[in-house]
Amino acid sequence: MKILFICSSLGVDRIVGPLLRQRGHIVDSVGPDSDRPELRLSKRDGFFGSSRYLYDIMKTLPAMRGYDAVQLGSHLFLELGPGRLSYFVKELKKTNRALFLSALRPDFFYTEACVRKGLFRFSPYRIGTEKSALAKCNPEAEYENMENGIRDYERFLLSQLSGVMTFSPEMEIALRPVTEGIIRSVPFPVQVPDNMPEEMTGDGRISLIVPGNRLTDLREGRDSLRRMAREIAETLAEDCVLLENLDKNHRLQRDAIWMDSVCRYSPSPDALSAMACGVVAVSGCQPEYADFVNTSAIPPVICGAPGKEEEIKSRLISLIEHRDSLVTLSGSAREFVRKYHSPEAAASALECLWERM
Repeated sequence: MKILFICSSLGVDRIVGPLLRQRGHIVDSVGPDSDRPELRLSKRDGFFGSSRYLYDIMKTLPAMRGYDAVQLGSHLFLELGPGRLSYFVKELKKTNRALFLSALRPDFFYTEACVRKGLFRFSPYRIGTEKSALAKCNPEAEYENMENGIRDYERFLLSQLSGVMTFSPEMEIALRPVTEGIIRSVPFPVQVPDNMPEEMTGDGRISLIVPGNRLTDLREGRDSLRRMAREIAETLAEDCVLLENLDKNHRLQRDAIWMDSVCRYSPSPDALSAMACGVVAVSGCQPEYADFVNTSAIPPVICGAPGKEEEIKSRLISLIEHRDSLVTLSGSAREFVRKYHSPEAAASALECLWERM
């Protein structure tokens, strides 16, 4: 089978591509790091950068023809407006056998499920029936993904797809009602390093890592985690140190706690990558996540959820003061990711999705 990944979100193509090639498939990818020069595509800043980006897409389009399966990296698989994206969806549909979607990023249907349909107990936009901090501080945030142009484009996109792959229970809950019959789900694939990373601080202290910035704080409910981390670092200064605003490309090391989110049902891809490196994560871990990965065991994640901040804080202090428990949880996190988020499972699920076309 000849397969093309277009601007794959969060590097899914890099994770499963080698496995698919080993299984006899021809796999190409469009993006800044493509192996084929004619498929390299990246956007530069500014007006001229945007104009050049559109020109580069048009120049690259002929090389994106003749594939059995085209896997779009997200609903907004190119950094363009809805009107232009619709044009490229039509062109890709016309010149390839079938289009498929990797549903990774929040989109119209996810936002609608959170705000209008009330399908979640909590989300970045609502905590129960109350508006979240993000919705209160930035009232327009919850409507940005529900503008008429985005809505019409995404409805059109779904009408052109032969299949949808979801990598989290949140996206499955939101999309299943509108993609019944073409949806397939698998836990997000993560590569686990062969060896445990080195210590981060080198002085025996635990690193409390709070990634992101003000915007992601609000979207993930991370502002409360940031306050919590500062309080713990001040109280247990001899045992831990606070590291803030690290981006996702920061080289993770062990003896750390990744304080990720209290607004998710499942761990984020960044949290899973941290766990694969032996870093304990505070992230989503609701019953829907255990069902999604098909386990009856409690996942080795410190469950982040609105209103549970004091429980989380007590759990973290206990882990820092009792290092053996932290080490055990660290090892369990690596093995959990290895077992339930394997690239092999994702590659097999994608093959099944494509074969259904």
